[in-house]
Amino acid sequence: MTATTKRPSLILLHETSNRRVVVTPRDNDRFVVTEEQAVRACRAHEKQSQFKGQFEKLVELLRNWSQSHDDKLREASLTVRETDVLFLVVQKEKAFDEQLAADLTELDIEVADDAQYSLIALEVMAIPAVTNESVKAFLSTE
Repeated sequence: MTATTKRPSLILLHETSNRRVVVTPRDNDRFVVTEEQAVRACRAHEKQSQFKGQFEKLVELLRNWSQSHDDKLREASLTVRETDVLFLVVQKEKAFDEQLAADLTELDIEVADDAQYSLIALEVMAIPAVTNESVKAFLSTE
């Protein structure tokens, strides 16, 4: 007697098709969508998953960068804006720090040129020592 292994069946979805399919998740909530919508949902889920991984790597990079510039920074913040992500650093001093600005520009170029951050639009900004109220004007409140 030979044992047979049952392979899961494959369902082919065509992005250009308007045929309807029923998607049933584990909670048994059913969705009736076109094949095209199902394909788009799969792509969106994959992009969201990739973005999350890229964002976690970016947070680690920015944390390390901030720690290595701790002597010049009062604080560093990361905020999500409507079309991008802002890395805002507040200097300890009021005077412009040319080296800090150059290092921040280098960081900006490093992230922009690195494919592992391809889904993230990062903006970087350094501001002089200002009040906490002034800093809040740059940060997202949502």
